[in-house]
Amino acid sequence: MGIVIYKYLSDPNWLLAVFTLILVIVAILTLRAQTKSFKLTIGADLAMKLDERFSEPAFLADRVHAAEALKSQLNLKEAENVFDFLDMVGLFVRLKALDPEIAHSLFFHFLSLDQSVLDNWKGIYGSQAADSYAQVERLQTAI
Repeated sequence: MGIVIYKYLSDPNWLLAVFTLILVIVAILTLRAQTKSFKLTIGADLAMKLDERFSEPAFLADRVHAAEALKSQLNLKEAENVFDFLDMVGLFVRLKALDPEIAHSLFFHFLSLDQSVLDNWKGIYGSQAADSYAQVERLQTAI
């Protein structure tokens, strides 16, 4: 038994094959770790840009108009920019470009809308809003 093991260990081709296999495994693990790190970095950058856009004075005015329209249930077209933005956030979450936990921490206060508000919005826009409405619903359930 010892002679057979010694025979394999002394063969340079066998050692080369073992070391190559080890290096391939290390390369794969390193690539996975770098990909995960890169994805996290991209997600954080995207979150910062979305938060910056969400906090811009012009968009803040849109949010105020949207909140007033949603509260009064009148003129819901004023909320269109905000819903479009949330639709885009939902798309990023669905495509896994943005972590649901990050989206929750940044936009939950706008995503905790009453279901009747969303139904009214869907009623006003009809089939045009079907995709956006579904995206906002998916985002609500994801976070």
